Amino acid sequence: MNTSAIPRKCIELSNLPAKDIKSRRLFILADGKRSIEEIIRLSAISEKECMDLMQTLLEKDYLCIKEQKEKISFNSAGQQFTGPINDSGRDVSFFIEKITDELAKYIGPFATVALSGFEFPDNTITLSEKQAVISSAVDEIEGDEDKKKFLKFIKDAQL
Repeated sequence: MNTSAIPRKCIELSNLPAKDIKSRRLFILADGKRSIEEIIRLSAISEKECMDLMQTLLEKDYLCIKEQKEKISFNSAGQQFTGPINDSGRDVSFFIEKITDELAKYIGPFATVALSGFEFPDNTITLSEKQAVISSAVDEIEGDEDKKKFLKFIKDAQL
């Protein structure tokens, strides 16, 4: 793992299932501004243990590495490809808007509030972040049939 890489949170602290203080400390220190090297220094944990815990957080998609972010964009046919996010004018806000609009059909105006915790300040989104948004939206829907309809919409819209 590159110690100059900058990890950032992919989920909220309240959603972090790890209850041990060391993992939570590393998660809190990963603010999208500090490198792994800085986090190790500030964490008061041995380098090896810190790297192991950091690797676990990354593997479980609780953290992601800023430099390795995979940018998602769309071509004119609406198909996903990797590249600069704004090539075709469809960006993260388009994705969030479509998910919110569809979710509103099932839970009403609360859909905006349900997805308000997801922020992508650099206007890029990883596949794991997309999955987190979709998973959060599905959790808000009651009834298995409605959940299936929602997921079918996402698949058909190639979101």
